Amino acid sequence: MATQKNTSYGLSAENPILMRSIPETYSFLHSLCFLRPGLSFKRQRSLFSLNFNHPIDYYLFYLNDNHFADIYVYSYHKENILSIPAPFIVERLN
Repeated sequence: MATQKNTSYGLSAENPILMRSIPETYSFLHSLCFLRPGLSFKRQRSLFSLNFNHPIDYYLFYLNDNHFADIYVYSYHKENILSIPAPFIVERLN
């Protein structure tokens, strides 16, 4: 997965993670869980935005059962934009 410096990517319905399909969305969300031990997620609901033709799905992520991040995904884009949302980026110490 690539990381971009867009710190709001995926964190709002106005700037959701862009994916091609629902199965690919779930694969990506599960891969985010591998970035930090104890991460899990649950789909909350679908939202609508004037900027998108289809619904945007809203997910809550938990770290060891505590709220970690709210993530928004649009699963009807022409391609996957595999950029890690800011809360999931783990800085490595050298």
